[in-house]
Amino acid sequence: MVSTVFADPARGVSKPRLAKYRPQNGSDFDTIANYFWNIQLSEALYPGLAALEVTLRSSIHDALTAREGTDMWFRMLLEPGQLRGYAETHYMLYNRLRRKHPTSGQIVAELTFGFWTTLLSQPYHQTLWAPGKSALIKNVFPHLPKTPSNRHFVHQRYNDLRMLRNRVMHHEPIWHRQNLREEWEGMIEAIGWISPTTRDSILLIDHFDDTFRYGKARIEADLRLRFKL
Repeated sequence: MVSTVFADPARGVSKPRLAKYRPQNGSDFDTIANYFWNIQLSEALYPGLAALEVTLRSSIHDALTAREGTDMWFRMLLEPGQLRGYAETHYMLYNRLRRKHPTSGQIVAELTFGFWTTLLSQPYHQTLWAPGKSALIKNVFPHLPKTPSNRHFVHQRYNDLRMLRNRVMHHEPIWHRQNLREEWEGMIEAIGWISPTTRDSILLIDHFDDTFRYGKARIEADLRLRFKL
């Protein structure tokens, strides 16, 4: 009976992909339970990941707009690789808007999370983050605790969370990550570096901890009931 239950998801997912959810020496039932638990974990992370990205891009954009005196600071500050990416985004929006130049807000919304985390990296240290005794990082992250190297510390956190976000958005396995709960805690903390209000609002609807602790057991119970296993 379990093999029959296993066969149906495999047709829609493919056996090689479903195999990523099989624990060592695990059964077909364990694999199916992990597959659906992984969906629930990804769903539970989505509100926080969305807030993490939106708060970062909004805060960087607002701070650089204030510092540079223009909301089109991109052309002045970007390194060549990112400048090309910005130009491609601008051109794509220009065509989408039927040959109207996009606003900075439209550009900000279109640029990837990777674009914004790259702005936190070493190549931008001297031009963005070091001037004015690191004034920009204090403006972007007003609630960041003091650390030995703020820019490096922040970049590491956001880059790690970017990789987690990519796995979630591309429907890849996260159920087996050893430190998944710590990553969730780090995500919530990072949102609070920019906006404690946003952090607290997200926590009102966040159910990751419950899903992490009890989600798999509930799925297993539901599967057994549904298929009389």
